[in-house]
Amino acid sequence: MTDDVAQKLIDLEIRLAEQEVTIDSLSETVYRQWQTIDKLTKQHDRLSDRFTAIEEDLEGAGSEDGPPPHY
Repeated sequence: MTDDVAQKLIDLEIRLAEQEVTIDSLSETVYRQWQTIDKLTKQHDRLSDRFTAIEEDLEGAGSEDGPPPHY
């Protein structure tokens, strides 16, 4: 192998190693983001359920009591 070809091979190996590090870093970032998304989705679902329950309680309470006493 000539020195030029050997140097090109070394440069490619270095670039490959750097790309592997970048890919690993990006994969870790995506993993952490999905964990956050899952957590926020669960929290949103719980809050939505609570909000719906409160709305139902308020609607149910208003129909049972009739008009306010000042009528």
